[in-house]
Amino acid sequence: MPSQRPQYHRRRHTHGGSGVLRAGLASLALTLAAIGPVHAELPLVSETADSPASGECQVEMALLRTTALGQSRLHGQQAYASCGTPWNGQLGLLIAREHGGGGPRATLLGLHGKSTLVAPDETRTGWGIAYGITSDHLSGEGWQHGSSHLTLVATRRLGAALIGHANLGWQRAQRDHSSTTVWSLGMETEGGTWGWAADVYGDDESRPWISVGVVLWPNDRLALSLNHSRQFDAQRATQWTLGSRIKF
Repeated sequence: MPSQRPQYHRRRHTHGGSGVLRAGLASLALTLAAIGPVHAELPLVSETADSPASGECQVEMALLRTTALGQSRLHGQQAYASCGTPWNGQLGLLIAREHGGGGPRATLLGLHGKSTLVAPDETRTGWGIAYGITSDHLSGEGWQHGSSHLTLVATRRLGAALIGHANLGWQRAQRDHSSTTVWSLGMETEGGTWGWAADVYGDDESRPWISVGVVLWPNDRLALSLNHSRQFDAQRATQWTLGSRIKF
């Protein structure tokens, strides 16, 4: 699922002079289109280089709450449905909504994909490319092209039950005609009935974030997760994410 990468501190102005485009939309655009689980599995933020088998599908859902000093709380909901493709990749459709934060409601639709170029194994680093395009809508405004992104992803086993990930990407935000370099470093455990993940991530325009989370697997088809993210800035922006994933 596209990562919950908040950019709560960032304020953008519309070109029509209608005031501030609240940080919620910036959060949606960068969170859902940049590095994220297009699409890693929560609580991991970094994208992974592996892809599901062809025809293997999953639905991920998340509830988010973002806070920062001097700003109203921001609440969000996300749902992402994806399937493995015959060309060793993944393709999915995402919908997300956010409200609060002193601004209008924001809705985002995204089409995201990933292509595994070299599959990771016990001794080999895996490589892949994640890509996507989004369209966003603010209450009182029409739908607009939101952003486009392209990200190089790498995955390597670090231990018997520990996997590391590295991402470096580019994103174009259409509303303010800006380009951003995004990056992420993450680790996760595998095996057992529960695990953890940790990430450090950011872009070239703001201070980085750190995220830690836990996941519970009641069975081989269902996962439940909780993670907490915090930005290294004066506003102390934080985000809690409660997620679930069903495979079929």
